[in-house]
Formats: sequence, C-alpha cells, structure tokens
Amino acid sequence: MRAKERLEILKEKIFFYEHVKKAVYDLLPLRMDKRKTKEYFDRYLFADARYWNQCGNINGSFPDAVFKEREDEVNHTFVSYVRSGLLSVFFNDNTFIYAYNIIVQGVNSHNKSYTILFCDMKEENSNTASNIENICKSYKEDYPKSILGDYLLDPENWKFYESNFSKYNREDEWWLNAFNLAYEIFDKVRIKSCNPSKAQYLIKNIYFNDKELEEIVIAIIKNLFCNYSYHLTEDQKMKYAMICKKIEEYENKSFIRIDNKYLLKMNELKLDKINWLYATKWFNYSIIRLWITNDNFNLDQKNRIIDIMEPKYYQEKERIPDILIYDLSTVFDELRQEIKFNCVTDNNEIDDYCDISTKKEDEDFQLIIEEQKKEIEKLKGIIEKSINEVPVKGMTMSKVVLVTYYLFNELGLNFNNSDKM
Repeated sequence: MRAKERLEILKEKIFFYEHVKKAVYDLLPLRMDKRKTKEYFDRYLFADARYWNQCGNINGSFPDAVFKEREDEVNHTFVSYVRSGLLSVFFNDNTFIYAYNIIVQGVNSHNKSYTILFCDMKEENSNTASNIENICKSYKEDYPKSILGDYLLDPENWKFYESNFSKYNREDEWWLNAFNLAYEIFDKVRIKSCNPSKAQYLIKNIYFNDKELEEIVIAIIKNLFCNYSYHLTEDQKMKYAMICKKIEEYENKSFIRIDNKYLLKMNELKLDKINWLYATKWFNYSIIRLWITNDNFNLDQKNRIIDIMEPKYYQEKERIPDILIYDLSTVFDELRQEIKFNCVTDNNEIDDYCDISTKKEDEDFQLIIEEQKKEIEKLKGIIEKSINEVPVKGMTMSKVVLVTYYLFNELGLNFNNSDKM
C-alpha cells in the first residue's frame, strides 16, 4: 500500500498528524535521493537530537527557553512521535526506503542516535534508486510529464489514445495536459479510496470550464482505474470497483439534479437554512446552476442564493480542501451575469410582445370599425327605402325612429358602443 493511502487510513490514529502529513509530502520528491532525504531529516526531524547535543556541550544544563527550533523544524518535545508516525506510514511503501531506514537507524548529524531496536532495516544496494523509480511508475506516480510520448509508452495509455484521437482530433499539448490532469486526479482519488462515498466527488465535480477537457480527463481516469492492480489488497480492489461505478454515474449525468426533498417544497424553502454542501452534492457546478436558474425563484431570490452559497463554498473549501479541489472562484460571478442577462432578455421579449400585440389590436379594431361603417351604410339604405315605401297615412315619424333604433340595437350598435349613434 502506498504511503499516501496508508496515511489517510491512519489519519485518526497518528499523533501530530499534520506534521506527519507535511513530512510525507515534503519527502515525496526526494525519494530517489538518499543524500537529500538525510538532509531533510537533519534539518526538520531531529530537533530532539540537536537539543541534547547542545545540552551535552554545556554539562547537561540547557533550559528550554534558550533552545530555539529552526523555521519549520518540528518541536523537539514531540518530534519522536512524528518519526514514529512516519515509520508506520512508510512501512509497506518501498519508494520511501531511504526515509524508513534513517528512522530505524536513528542516525543523524547531531551525534545523538535514536535507533529503533524492534525494527529491521530494509536492504539497500546499488539498484535501490532505480528500483524506487520503477515502483513509482508502477504506482502511476511518475507525473507530471513534459512529453506526451512518455505517457504513451504505457500500452494501456497508447490503446486509449489510439481509440480516442479521431474523436477529439486535438494537438499533442492538449493531450499532454489531459494526461497530466488525469494522473493527478487519479492519485488524489486513490488517497480517498478508503471511503468511495467521498472519493466520488473528486470525479463527479470536475471543473475546468472546458467540457471537452473534463470529459477526456474523466475517461482517462476511468481507464486507469479499470487497468490498475499493482500492490492492491482485496479490499482496495473492491473499493476501486465501487469508484468505477461512480464514474459511470458521471458519464450518464444521472446525478445532476436537485433532490426531490427540495423540489417538492421549493416555494417553502428558507434559503439561509439549506445545507448547500449537500444540496449541491458537494458543490457540483451543474447542480449549482440548476438551483440558481430554477424558474421557481425570482431574480432577487436567485441573487440571494448566490450570495448565500458563495461564502459557504469558500468556508467548506477551507475545511475540506482535499475534497473541494477545483477552483470555482469565477463561477458565481458568471452565474450572476447569466441571470442578469436572462432577466434583461426576458423583459425585452415582453416589451416586444406587447408592442406587437398593441399593433395587432389596433389593426383588428380598425377592421371592426370599417365593417361597422359598411353595415351602418347598408342600414341607412334599408331605412330610407322603407320610409319611401310606407304610405303617407302609414307609420308616423316617431314609429320610424323606434324601428330604426330597434334595428341598430339588434346589430349591436347603440349609444354606449358606437360613435355613430
């Protein structure tokens, strides 16, 4: 098991965990260099030996107040616990063979030995440095690279590249960046693989503001998981399989949705009471966007969601930086601009619609008026003809007027709705 993964598993059991973690990651790039590894230990991890060395120089009397640790040097009162933690972390990872042996042997440049008698040193020989390099390659820790061809020396990487090149048809620099990003995320996901429920968010919430790049990086990560088996326990193999299932969820986008528990009572939600970490499934960009563009919210509510969610994101990113590894610093401003633009566009469309509707109504009214005028002219002719045909001793003028009013009323024309009456 790799040291980084064992460190995560032992996280709750290791004393002075943050100091141990810092030493592990500081020593990572020094693994193939015994001299630099020893210098690091002398400089930062043997303050107790340096303390006692100085004590002995003045007949065993050296007050703590006088002794000062160097910058970033682990305190002499607990540095031995840090070395013990490192020993546990390095035990099964032979890429740290130099560091492991230095701790077991306890030899340092301060003339105070801290040999651990119950541990055996691991064998070192002229091939140790090259063996460490080969193990790093097997662990897929040999990244980043500056030449794409170095990644394609791996048969599985070459097969993947061959089958996907025509689909994307991109330049070598783009592919090199994609492989570098994929290897880095693959490494980070494996560190969290002891808990696949958390590790999944490093994959599902990928964000580079480039959908095509995100797609190919996830595809490379899936290919790595499907073909990786070096130095895995049975439990690790099972958990890797679980993570592969989570990658399939990313591919079919089934997880990009707002949970029903929110959708069913959207109009009753108190925005400042929502746990946005879970409501956005640990700050997934697409789910964040679903919330902010939801039609159930007006413009003020959408802006309020952003104003609440943004500081919460930064707060959680500081708390769990190893899970929230992507930079969403520009996302919230972009979403603000988007909803503002949509609001302006909607208002313009409404204004345009109103203008068009008004013009259409005016045209319809003019047609109605013209038809009424024609009907009135016809009625006038009918009335005049009727009056001429009535005998002199027939209907009186008042009767004719009543008949005329009656006819107009039947046609829907009266004093209330016509300017002709």
